[in-house]
This record gives sequence, C-alpha cells and structure tokens, in this order.
Amino acid sequence: MARRMYICGFTGRFFLDCFVCVCTLAWWLVWPFEYMKSQIQGNYGKNMSTFERMRLTIRERGGFLGLYRGIGPGSIRSFLANGCSMIVMANAQRYVSTLGLR
Repeated sequence: MARRMYICGFTGRFFLDCFVCVCTLAWWLVWPFEYMKSQIQGNYGKNMSTFERMRLTIRERGGFLGLYRGIGPGSIRSFLANGCSMIVMANAQRYVSTLGLR
C-alpha cells in the first residue's frame, strides 16, 4: 500500500497541482521578456536594444497587451512541462525512498 504524503493536512497531490498552476502564473508574469527574447533571436529589430524593441512592439501590436502575443501556446507548454517535471520528481523521490536513501 502506497504511503500518502500530507503537508499541513493537505495531500501531496494538492501541492503538485498548485505548483503547476503557480509556475504557469509566474510564466505569464515574465512572458513579455520571453517574447522579446524570441523577437531578438529571430533577428527582428537587429539594431535595436531590448527596450527599444519593446516600445516598438507596444506601438505596433496594440498596446501593452501586444507583449502577450502567443501566451496561449506558451501557457500550454509551461503547464505540460512543469507537470511532467513534477511527476518525474515525485517518482524519483519515491524510488530514492525505496532504496532507503531518504
């Protein structure tokens, strides 16, 4: 029978789910910088600084929300990547515990 992990009265599954959601929300916070990084890597605005490129994007793409272009696919990617990493971490902890190393 598997041992259940409890933290402050909540099951470990609750914390895994919350971790994935919090990581996705954090990704939304830094998304404009990720978008600018992609713009620079794609050679858009070759002779511009990052902030000049950001100002140009705000002007051309509909204001501040233009910096959040592509956030839907990025959120799906973040949610899946963080969820998979938490599954791997939970299984690794379980394996280490069976070896008696934890």
